[in-house]
Amino acid sequence: MKDCYLIDLKNAYPTSLLNTGIITNETFNYLNSISKKNKLKAIGSLATKKTIKKYNFGKLVDFKIQPRGEYSVIYFYAALTVGEIMEKAKEIAGEDFLMYWFDGVYINKNIEKANEIKLFFESINYNSKIVELDFFKCEFL
Repeated sequence: MKDCYLIDLKNAYPTSLLNTGIITNETFNYLNSISKKNKLKAIGSLATKKTIKKYNFGKLVDFKIQPRGEYSVIYFYAALTVGEIMEKAKEIAGEDFLMYWFDGVYINKNIEKANEIKLFFESINYNSKIVELDFFKCEFL
């Protein structure tokens, strides 16, 4: 276990879509006016793939998978963009890098590196916060 910092992008996917011109300020503001849970559902629904199962008296009689819709590329583009940002944060962290997960990068407890990553995020129009984590434990199986 160790102490470390999490530098967390706030509103990563909507910001990514706004910064790339995929959504308007109006849409961005709307997404920020709804609960985080609903915002995640709205953006995640772009990548939804439906599985339809039909049962007759408890027995599966039909099974279909509907392909993702034409807008799924928007979700995956946002995910790719955030992933590229995390890779750059990893590069900035250097030897202090521990891992990243979606829109947050974990580094050893080095406030200079944490601030450098936060400044990088700000330079590309992403808000972020630095969270100090005590007794962080991560196991890779």
